Amino acid sequence: MTQNIGLEALTDDQLVELARAMSTEMIRRNPAVLDAATIAMRDAVERARASQDFAWATKKWLATMVTTTIGGRWQLNVWRSDRGETRVYLERSGDRRNSQTKACLFVTGNSRQPPGSLTVEVYRTDDRPDERILRVICEEAARACPSGININCDQAAATDYVIAPMPATLDAVLAAIAAEEDAKAARAAFVAGLRERIFAGADLSAPMTAAQEIERKANWSQFNAAVAAYDAEHGIKNGK
Repeated sequence: MTQNIGLEALTDDQLVELARAMSTEMIRRNPAVLDAATIAMRDAVERARASQDFAWATKKWLATMVTTTIGGRWQLNVWRSDRGETRVYLERSGDRRNSQTKACLFVTGNSRQPPGSLTVEVYRTDDRPDERILRVICEEAARACPSGININCDQAAATDYVIAPMPATLDAVLAAIAAEEDAKAARAAFVAGLRERIFAGADLSAPMTAAQEIERKANWSQFNAAVAAYDAEHGIKNGK
């Protein structure tokens, strides 16, 4: 309707002046006209507020995924080009220059990256988030904000907006990671107990006699066989 009467061509000041002129004219007419206009303006304001609330709730939902799983200082950006290419960037600035961590999901792909591919750049290898978490966050951001969005995650996560539960995709990934950590802890406990039983607190770096060396080799064979059997029973490969 507004496009048909050319309102989009007005400046902000011109639009305000038009609203004032229309208000004056409506007062002169039937009171029902003013009542209808008041209701229309109130509805427009409520729609705008609801749209803004929805946008911030979406920002908080995505930001909370980030801050509760991979920490703070992240910027989430859904980028869309004029030609329809979509990427999702997740970047965290480090304490030193050029020390940022950066992930990019190529949602639609391009001439160099296939659709759905994920690249991760890190300054330190020990600061590398789990790629499964990064992928879920980026995919959910692309679905929630297909036209694009830029989020300061710390800021958005700290707002008071009510948000939906975390997506099942993220819950599944977190459950898998927790199960892997439990399995690692269980294996480490088994290995430590086995070492104590077989070697009985012996100093494995101490010099040995020939007879002790033979016994030590037999103990190591027993130890390695027991660890291999444990790994085979629990589906563990290469100690992981």
